[in-house]
Amino acid sequence: MRIIQSSIYCNSISCGSTIQKNIESIILWLSITLVNQLIKMNFEKLRSIHPFPARMAPEIAIHALEDLHAGDIILDPMAGSGTVLHQAALKGIRTLGFDLDPLSVLISTVITSKVSFEKLALLYKNIITDVNRTRLNQINLPWIDDDPETLNFIKYWFARKQINSLRKIAFALQKYKAFHKWIEIDVLQVALSRIIITKKIGASLAWDISHSRPHKMRVKNDYDVIEGYKTSVEKLTAYLRQQAITKSSNRIRLGDARNLRSVPTASVDKVITSPPYLNAIDYMRGNKFSLVWLGYTITQLRAIRSNSIGAERKMDHRSNQNEVQQIYSEIAATTELKSDHASMIRRYINDSILLMSEISRVLKKGRKATLVIGNSTLKGIYIENSAIFQNAGSLAGLSLVDVKIREIPISQRYLPMPKHNTSALGKRMKHEVIMTFLRS
Repeated sequence: MRIIQSSIYCNSISCGSTIQKNIESIILWLSITLVNQLIKMNFEKLRSIHPFPARMAPEIAIHALEDLHAGDIILDPMAGSGTVLHQAALKGIRTLGFDLDPLSVLISTVITSKVSFEKLALLYKNIITDVNRTRLNQINLPWIDDDPETLNFIKYWFARKQINSLRKIAFALQKYKAFHKWIEIDVLQVALSRIIITKKIGASLAWDISHSRPHKMRVKNDYDVIEGYKTSVEKLTAYLRQQAITKSSNRIRLGDARNLRSVPTASVDKVITSPPYLNAIDYMRGNKFSLVWLGYTITQLRAIRSNSIGAERKMDHRSNQNEVQQIYSEIAATTELKSDHASMIRRYINDSILLMSEISRVLKKGRKATLVIGNSTLKGIYIENSAIFQNAGSLAGLSLVDVKIREIPISQRYLPMPKHNTSALGKRMKHEVIMTFLRS
């Protein structure tokens, strides 16, 4: 209406100018709206297939992969939820991944593999048929039934109704796994894990498992495991169809990033990874809720947890005390460290040295490694993990060629923030550091 009114009081030149400005404003608004919608759609496609705390932002992985081409080899020695490897697989880049966490390996394998949806549908149908036919007294899950600690864990965190259904599904999956190495079986295992590792309502009695902060919120549970599993399979199938991985060229295994003995020297075109924080998120605290249904005992999972980077454990026997002390002294010179922090920080420094040494060894000359580093606090003391990795990289013969600071979205922050997060410390904890190293 304002455009029409303005035409009454203006000459033809000024009137045309007013209309043109309004049209340009409308076109600009439509363009911005369309771009925002496309961005939203693209990042909807990049969502993980499984809940995972503090996963790498997909846009970081996409940017870091820009200089690679089909046929190149990308290594993520701490694969996590498989974000890096997934983006590489979509580009036809050969993927090489490791993780100590069996659930990470499972998720990363599924998200980077070509799946036969016909076989998946048939396999799911056969498993549900087995579930419906199998009686509880016919089921034997030795890693649970013969291990009191694992059995007690399940009895505490799961109600009887859900235990009965989960036992049937786990039994059927194990039967097929014993005879086949199909990726479709892995898909159905991930689908099962998805209904256990949840934020709220799920197959267990715990809340907030997906953030690795499980706490028991109820003693009864009406959740229908079989129906939930069906929905999970359908959603996961739809997601994998959308991703359209047309060729499986992945090698993802259980392994330690500090000792990549199966990777030949100078064989990798790029490394992209995100090492754990110093006071690392306890991934296993949440992931064990589904892994106990996939063949692992609590004792096995505890051993994995205790050997992780940033965990409380003895110093690695391969440690170089002089190098560790050198980096520790530099950190201590700018930070008011407390004596009870010393052993934990030294272990983390040692892990960083071993990791960067292996990255340097496997990288081809002239190639780069991108690390996404989050800084930490220990009882209110700010620790620059990025400085630790910069020093460890230098010792390994890697040159730091680029540093970027990225603000972490509120929804992706998993480390405890200071009570007054508007303080200088609180502001520093809102960022992560993207560091690029060159193997000369």
